[in-house]
Amino acid sequence: MPISSRMKVSPNDVDLPDLFRQAMSEVALAVHVLSTCGPAGEGAMTASSVCSVSLVPPTLLACVSHSSRMNAKLKENGLACVNTLAVEHIDVAEACANLKGKSGNEELKSSNWVRGDGFSCPFLRSAIFSCEGRIHSVSEVATHTVFFIEVQTIRAGLPQADPLIWHRRGFSSATGC
Repeated sequence: MPISSRMKVSPNDVDLPDLFRQAMSEVALAVHVLSTCGPAGEGAMTASSVCSVSLVPPTLLACVSHSSRMNAKLKENGLACVNTLAVEHIDVAEACANLKGKSGNEELKSSNWVRGDGFSCPFLRSAIFSCEGRIHSVSEVATHTVFFIEVQTIRAGLPQADPLIWHRRGFSSATGC
């Protein structure tokens, strides 16, 4: 069913979750990989539901499905790193989304990921930027946990790179949307 700004729908007329999914697929979102480390171990996952909340203190939010293994790891570790991906990182995004038979944990073993240099969590050496911080608070909303991450370390990697975008249920470049 095409989306129309003139169409009025009620929950009785359509499958509202399906229409919402379709509407949200029209929104171009930056693609990130969340990484974590700590008592629950290392982990990484692809995420597009990430945005800034505050400048003082610098805070990001990231939404993670309750069904994701990373949800429990993030809660137990209390630490997260948001790595913003460039177009050249489509393979990293696919691996950390478990789309190509490779998991985020396997991806973290590649030479693309660095430990140290002021970071506790693994960070992607060639990310546009990486922001690491402690998980300040969480909010459980329907099927997802919203993690509020108070940023403590920032590293600019490729600040002029073309960002990787999730749009219409696929990866794209910001210039190709």
